[in-house]
Amino acid sequence: MGKREIREYTFVGDAAKFANDVHGLLLSKGYEYVLIEGEQVYKRGVGFWVAPKFMKPVITDGKLHLEAWLKFPIVPGVYVGEMGVDGWYGYGAKALLVTDITEFEQSLAASHGIVRVNFAAQPAAPQYGAPAQ
Repeated sequence: MGKREIREYTFVGDAAKFANDVHGLLLSKGYEYVLIEGEQVYKRGVGFWVAPKFMKPVITDGKLHLEAWLKFPIVPGVYVGEMGVDGWYGYGAKALLVTDITEFEQSLAASHGIVRVNFAAQPAAPQYGAPAQ
């Protein structure tokens, strides 16, 4: 908990047009553009039954930096801190955020050809039956 999901992408084209399209896409998905704790972010949900979801895209020439997180609930409707998408606590709410991120990626991949560039390195699969060295 306390960790935002961070993803990096590249895109080709005008950054201003891309930023406008990202803004429109998030608004069309039910997010509102708000100022929270000094940050301009997109927020979805009021958080009575499910933790409110947040996305913060930062766009520069050819790059999109996306942060996504949930508010950490202590009881329904009372939230402190942040949590990313890892871990088991809040699994249902995290699954909804992951769905939003995936739809966001797919929409922008189709319209702007974004490519994710910060996949975590996957460990090599164990080779069973290989001779011991």
